[in-house]
Amino acid sequence: MREKPIPFNAEMVLAVLAGRKTQTRRIVTVPWGKRSKTVPYSPYFEEEDGRLFFQDEYGDHHDFEKKWKCPYGNIGDHLWVREPWCVYPKHDHLKPSEIPHPEGIGDIDNFRNLDICYLSTPINGYNMGRYRSPRFMPHWASRITLEIKNIRVERVQDISAQDCMREGIREVTKDGISKKYCIYDSGDYSSTPWQNMPRTAKGAFKNLWNSINEKRGLGWDKNPWVWVVEFETI
Repeated sequence: MREKPIPFNAEMVLAVLAGRKTQTRRIVTVPWGKRSKTVPYSPYFEEEDGRLFFQDEYGDHHDFEKKWKCPYGNIGDHLWVREPWCVYPKHDHLKPSEIPHPEGIGDIDNFRNLDICYLSTPINGYNMGRYRSPRFMPHWASRITLEIKNIRVERVQDISAQDCMREGIREVTKDGISKKYCIYDSGDYSSTPWQNMPRTAKGAFKNLWNSINEKRGLGWDKNPWVWVVEFETI
């Protein structure tokens, strides 16, 4: 069993903690020739007789299932979640590796008692320091561990309505009759106005996907290949 980090934004962390999010979709990447950098390869994937192949820079075809493994691990492996985080202002000048912390991962009260608290989400009444990027969160500060239950590959537009809900989308209603879908930012609040909410779970997931990936040139309309990682919080 291996442990690997995986980043989530604040909205997705809240969905995981609420038990609503049990899947995540991540862009499939493969090596480009002999270069060590991995690049999105979605346009170069193709299916043949139910199998998935990708084409390298020389035009050669490779069996994807034999050539490439999911970078997030295998079934049974663990993922520790990286999220936006902060420490008390007195430690703001320190690098993540320099922040003092107890041995192992304790609960939030232990961190408070030692006056070296990290706070992953805002807590009223506490003087919090600056927020830091998820990619700089050290393992000791992670509060969520996930176990991989299943892995598969598909195009992002092939997601079902049921899987949209497993991605953290929520159904909302104002009158008990009309239904719309969105991502809740915190608790039962959404910053998306009712009139702007899609009428389908897939429409809401499309908006979520584009908010994260469109700036990378891999928006919904590109229909990229994605890893579908199903997980359970432990």
